[in-house]
Amino acid sequence: MEKKITIYDLSRILGIAPSTINRAIYGKPRVSEKTRQMVLEAAEKYGFKPNQAAKSLSRKPIKIGLIANSDVPAYHNELLRGVYAASDELSDFNVALDYYMPVRPMHLRRLEILDKMEEMAAQGISGIIIQHTQDTRGYCKIISGLKEKGIPVVTIVSDIEGCQRIFNVRVNGWVAGRMAAELLSRFMRRNTCAIFTGFKDVAIHAETADGFIDGMKCTSNTIIGFYECQDDPEIAYFMADKLLNEHPDIGGVYINSSNSASICKKIKEKGYAGRLSVVASDIFPELADYIEEGVVQASIFQDPFQQGYLAFRNLYEFIAGSKEGGGEILIKPQIIIKSNLDLFR
Repeated sequence: MEKKITIYDLSRILGIAPSTINRAIYGKPRVSEKTRQMVLEAAEKYGFKPNQAAKSLSRKPIKIGLIANSDVPAYHNELLRGVYAASDELSDFNVALDYYMPVRPMHLRRLEILDKMEEMAAQGISGIIIQHTQDTRGYCKIISGLKEKGIPVVTIVSDIEGCQRIFNVRVNGWVAGRMAAELLSRFMRRNTCAIFTGFKDVAIHAETADGFIDGMKCTSNTIIGFYECQDDPEIAYFMADKLLNEHPDIGGVYINSSNSASICKKIKEKGYAGRLSVVASDIFPELADYIEEGVVQASIFQDPFQQGYLAFRNLYEFIAGSKEGGGEILIKPQIIIKSNLDLFR
């Protein structure tokens, strides 16, 4: 194996102190332009590869802000774990994370997030990852203004139509919805079903619902209800009770958000476990138990960990100049059933 050349090798070749070689290569002060050029030419000639972690220390620190909601803790915790995993990997590259969790009630949260984005910008943030609210008014204006200031924004989990974010990271909702439709059609004993969603006007919820509706068109099944639970367990519990009282012979339910535990609880309480087929989303301990018990037949995994990881990693690479912006980063949805449940715990 060919020996890698080091700063000390260049020092011997050029007759220059290792400290001067280091300053020249990593762009530090107190070295003449003539010496810097000589060192860089020698580095290229002899195949010297700068240590990227050390090289990053010579540039301005990169500070990435994350603003994420926690209405569905099971989903949020995995998303956050992915962001922290990417941040830890990059800790030697002069990169830091500034995490903020909104604390105001839901009807005031949009303004809180917009204010926090402005505050982060004023404090010298390098880029921002946001999980936005269902009301998207004002986001495009602020994201456009941040872009003009050289502060890129990444949207995560869902997207905002027409905004100037550099990336959007989310599950492929259309495919997830169609997968749910095919699975539910195979499980159901009766040909009627309903959808439980978070917010109808949140892009990712609308996308998965549209995919489900499109998938059901290929079957003989009928969608008889569309229930908006606003990512609130109490509302979801009430809506599940309403559905089962109004349609006691319903054959299946698709839950396209991670707010599923209280729906499953109501289904079990009313004795519908095994009679009513359920396809949920993602995985967490309580939902895993419902799969084990047969209350839920399958779940569509949206991999929040990977969403968080890729959002942070790609934003860093864009800021560091190693990646171009633009487009969507779509996570491939996966099917969780009882036989492979342990792989996703």
